[in-house]
Amino acid sequence: MEDFPLIFGVVMGVAPAFLILTLVKGHEPWRLTSLLAGVILIMEATLVLGMMSEFSSIFSFLKDRGTMTEEMIEHAQRNNSLWTIMFPAIVGAIGANYVTAWFQSKKP
Repeated sequence: MEDFPLIFGVVMGVAPAFLILTLVKGHEPWRLTSLLAGVILIMEATLVLGMMSEFSSIFSFLKDRGTMTEEMIEHAQRNNSLWTIMFPAIVGAIGANYVTAWFQSKKP
């Protein structure tokens, strides 16, 4: 259970981001797919940030029920804090770069 934020971050965060980036790799910046990819990446970063920030209340609830020990909660919160800080910043910045590239590019 303490590795749940790590697994959740990979499944809900990294996998869709890599899929989106793979699909738009090599496309010209003026194409609509660049704008859509940028907006989707920004939305994904926001969604993952919102979901990861709610894990602390879930951990408190599980501690009160006796499902998780204090050591398990510490480990889970350490994983959670890494994903909460780093992932949205990186993916949101990549999405913002795609959106900016779309606005600054000219059609041929």
